[in-house]
Amino acid sequence: MRDRVDASSGLVLRGWKAEDARALMTAFADPLMRGQSIEPVDSVQAAERWLTARGEQWAADSSYSFAVVDGRGLVLGQVCVGPVDRRHATGWVSYWTTATAPVVRA
Repeated sequence: MRDRVDASSGLVLRGWKAEDARALMTAFADPLMRGQSIEPVDSVQAAERWLTARGEQWAADSSYSFAVVDGRGLVLGQVCVGPVDRRHATGWVSYWTTATAPVVRA
C-alpha cells in the first residue's frame, strides 16, 4: 500500500505521524467525533496510543489509515481502508473530517 497519495485538489493522503497528536486531540474534542474511537482521545498520550494503533494495523496489513492534509500540512480528516480481507480482496472505507475542513460543493 502506498503511504502517500497527492490529489489534484491539493489535498494529500499520507500516513499518520507522531506530530499529528495535537491535531487528533482537536478533532476528537468535537462531540460528534467522541464515538469514533474505542478510547477517548483527550490527551497527548491517548493520541499517541491512537497513532501507534494505526501504525500497527498498517504494519500487519490489516487496515490502512491516511491523514488527509492540505498543502500546508493541516490535518483535515482521515480516510481508512480496513479491515482488509485478503482472501476476497475487500476492505471497508470510512472517513471523518475536522470542523476546519473546507466544504466542497459539487
